[in-house]
Amino acid sequence: VRPVSGGDPMSNMSEDEVFAALADRLDVAAAQPLAVAALSSPPLAKRLLAALLDLATGPDKGQQAATAALALAFQVALSQDGTAVARYAAAADDQAPPVGVLLLGFGGASQQALRPHAEFYQRLWPAWRVVATTRAGVVGEHAAAAYAEQRRNVCDALHGCGRLLVHILSNNGHYLWVDLLRSAVGQACFADRLAGLIFDCAAVEMSALA
Repeated sequence: VRPVSGGDPMSNMSEDEVFAALADRLDVAAAQPLAVAALSSPPLAKRLLAALLDLATGPDKGQQAATAALALAFQVALSQDGTAVARYAAAADDQAPPVGVLLLGFGGASQQALRPHAEFYQRLWPAWRVVATTRAGVVGEHAAAAYAEQRRNVCDALHGCGRLLVHILSNNGHYLWVDLLRSAVGQACFADRLAGLIFDCAAVEMSALA
């Protein structure tokens, strides 16, 4: 059983203890450190979402507790893989690829959901490198540190690419693009290499684009 990290007084509780607090005391605030930890642990995120939905829909939970539980569930569910950054290597990735594609996922996206988009680029331009990630919605000081690391990981994954193409999926992808542009690491990454932007309004089956 792992301890929960975070600045909340309950941050020294184990995961099981926090889940017990959710069930027994209807204390959604107790789950905030867990939500931050879930950014780097999809299995924990799934367990937390199940607990929050049980709290929101169970009998005699009360409107205030249900609303707070649903709000936190929405934050966690915006990215099914938290702050994970996937890198799809180019055919000859030992050399600097001419183009790097950054996929910024829609709300609720997972790496599995973004894989067809990455494979689309790999099939047509095998010499390109593709990087994929999705913006989560968990708020708070400790979440901000996780997002800063996500931005650094994105730029590290694009290191060595000649030009950069950013494929933005829906408004959630656009929010992450804005976050990147507002950060020093993002500005340095894209300043002289940005070749184009694709604003993709919504996710569709890749077969519809064939």
